[in-house]
Amino acid sequence: MFFLHYPLTKPILCFAIGIAWAYHAPLAFPIWPYAAIIALLLFSEWRRTRNSFSNSKVFAPLLFVLFVLLGYLNYQWRQPEFQANHYLQHETKPSTPVLLQIKVTERLKSNLFQDRYVVRCIALNGNTCQGKLLLQQRLDSTLPSWKVDDLLLVETFLRPLPTPKNPGQFNYAAYLENQSIYRLLAPVSEEFIQHKKGKRTLRGMAEAFRIFLIKKLSKSGITPKERTILQALVLGEKRTLSKPLQEAYAGAGALHILAVSGLHVGILYLLLGFLLSPLQRLPFGQQTKAVLLVLLLWGFAFITGGTPSVVRAVVMFSLFSVATLFQRRTNTMIVLFLSFFIMLIYQPRHLFSVGFQMSYLAVFFIVWGQPILQRWYRPKHTITRKTWTLITVTLTAQLGVMPISLYYFHQFPGLFFLTNLVVLPCIGVLLCLGLVTVIWSALAEVPSFLSSFCNIAFETLNSFITWVAAQETFIIREISFDEWQILPVYGIIISGLIFAQRYSFRNGMVFGSWIGISLVGAVILKHHTTTQHEWIVFQKYKETLIAFRSGNQLQYMSHDTLSNSSLNSLSDYRIAQNIKKQECEPIQPYFNVKDQRILIVDSLALYNIHAPVDVVILTQSPKLHLGRLIRALQPHTLIADGSNYPSYIARWKRTCRENKVYFHDTRTLGAYRFP
Repeated sequence: MFFLHYPLTKPILCFAIGIAWAYHAPLAFPIWPYAAIIALLLFSEWRRTRNSFSNSKVFAPLLFVLFVLLGYLNYQWRQPEFQANHYLQHETKPSTPVLLQIKVTERLKSNLFQDRYVVRCIALNGNTCQGKLLLQQRLDSTLPSWKVDDLLLVETFLRPLPTPKNPGQFNYAAYLENQSIYRLLAPVSEEFIQHKKGKRTLRGMAEAFRIFLIKKLSKSGITPKERTILQALVLGEKRTLSKPLQEAYAGAGALHILAVSGLHVGILYLLLGFLLSPLQRLPFGQQTKAVLLVLLLWGFAFITGGTPSVVRAVVMFSLFSVATLFQRRTNTMIVLFLSFFIMLIYQPRHLFSVGFQMSYLAVFFIVWGQPILQRWYRPKHTITRKTWTLITVTLTAQLGVMPISLYYFHQFPGLFFLTNLVVLPCIGVLLCLGLVTVIWSALAEVPSFLSSFCNIAFETLNSFITWVAAQETFIIREISFDEWQILPVYGIIISGLIFAQRYSFRNGMVFGSWIGISLVGAVILKHHTTTQHEWIVFQKYKETLIAFRSGNQLQYMSHDTLSNSSLNSLSDYRIAQNIKKQECEPIQPYFNVKDQRILIVDSLALYNIHAPVDVVILTQSPKLHLGRLIRALQPHTLIADGSNYPSYIARWKRTCRENKVYFHDTRTLGAYRFP
């Protein structure tokens, strides 16, 4: 692959490998002494070979090993156990409240019950500390909504992050840990002791400026639904987007339009470059243009809140502008890898962010793969040529993100071609229109013709996206795709593009080998699926859900019609386990599974059985003498699901402890799985 021939790409990839190593297989001791030894050996080899070090057989391997270790160190040093001032180093018992001084750094999207914030710890029990936490505040009329840079003094508990209660469920705790958030605060109003304005930060000023612009836009005459799209497109404000609208954009394969990212920054870069081009006629005009471009791009990142997607795009285009400033030829692939490297130095956990992965893979495949597809067909007419370019860009970008998109989201928008062919040519116009409207609303009252034009433009966009998303036939959902399938699929895509670039026997064999590996993997996965058997008691609030898996078939039992939450849990499990069929059965009070005799006791508290059982499942808060049941049936396990009262569960837990019987509470321990 040609990009490996550039001198910087291999060390940068080694740096990323080191981060992945630290994430998946961390060591319990510092690794910096080994990095120091390798650095000394590398320096010694460089001194020995001088100007001919590129011909040394030792220099390159030492350099690659050093960058792997540097990547590992960059990740390791940011972990709480290697930071003396991190709040986890001063954490007390979970049952003991702590006095925390915190500063609000980001406001997240609220739900029906809570406001959510990212906060930074300043002090814990009087000791100076650092580290990020998640603050969840119940909607309470006695408490205000906090703003970025507010300082709060609270006496509350450091709670662990909520882990998935059911198999296949989204792991929100892992998502937060990838953002260096390790604990949750959920204080009630009485636990807030003090509130005051903190010292203004750049992020706080950006948030205040964005709120100011949003307030001005609210008076512009643009209808709320269209205004939310404009705010997402120009200001990166997605908290006001309705869930149905977000789902429509996701189903149409156009969710990237709502996330301010490289697409928007690239359009802005071209627009600003065109507007500033007259400066090139002046003395030092090229340099002035480059400096202004960088400042304006970072200004755009400022008003959009400095999200990682915007920052990494601005970093990349700033590198282009700096190269122009020094009158150097720029290679897009080198700039891409340099921005990748800079972002990982700043925050190594970006490597495990879905947005980070998708944006860099999309750009990489466009830069590398699009010229390959472009050669297949060379239209003569301008319109046909532009259309073909748009098709190849869309196809290569989709090829780049498809495997991880299937892994994370388990769906494929079949009409993404149609969506992008229509929307991408218009997105530049919509972005320019949105920028003009935002700037105008900040300076003066928006004229009616401009607000009407915005309403028509964004309403047309929403209508088209909603129509595409309504074509359910073309949206493939519930695709089972795990991490072991990602590598073979990328192997097929990359080797296929290499084979298309240069037809040769060797490239054809590599392409065929990856196809063979994928087919063998599919056969192994199918065999693994058909040989798996287990039964599960799900954790569902006020509901009972018990499922039995046999190969690729699933049978489930419930007292009543399942809620959407329970259906979603079944769907998550079915997708994760590659299950094709599911059936519903009425609840049986007594059944056998793999020589396990299982009894279900519901609210009637009846169990007309006198033989010993292995497992008892308690549902719907039965009023019974549990000690008498244990002595009569001699179970080794008791399970209480989410349909029981907490007070009953606490009493049953004590009884099981006295009788030395294992007690599984799905509310605290999650779903019970028996293989």
